[in-house]
Amino acid sequence: MQNSQNSQTTQVVFMPIQQNTIHNHIHVSVRMKPLTDNEIAYQRQKGGPQWQVVNDCTLADKSGREKFQFDRVFKADISTESIFIDDLQPMLYNALKGYNVTILAYGQTSSGKTHTISGTNEQPGLIALTAK
Repeated sequence: MQNSQNSQTTQVVFMPIQQNTIHNHIHVSVRMKPLTDNEIAYQRQKGGPQWQVVNDCTLADKSGREKFQFDRVFKADISTESIFIDDLQPMLYNALKGYNVTILAYGQTSSGKTHTISGTNEQPGLIALTAK
């Protein structure tokens, strides 16, 4: 890139696209919401959490009879920055290559959508991490 004011050349460097990047399909990730004190107390009354993370791609009900597969499942204690690095960053690289990318947070009230997208001063959300 040529800077017209002082004739310096600036090199723009992009990280290489990973082998497992996402092209032309819907990628669904699930983030388990950390429970509040009231939710923890309620869960104890009901015999513990009703859903559990089985592995990086699977959620199951307490009995193990119902299992759901996703592209990625994040435990409740994972940071938003880790989600950004693992899930969003490869999509951003694809956007820079010209692919259409849409990020959508979906869930019931109080499920953590705003926290994940907007974050806080202490833990920036996906928007702030994308703008870095």
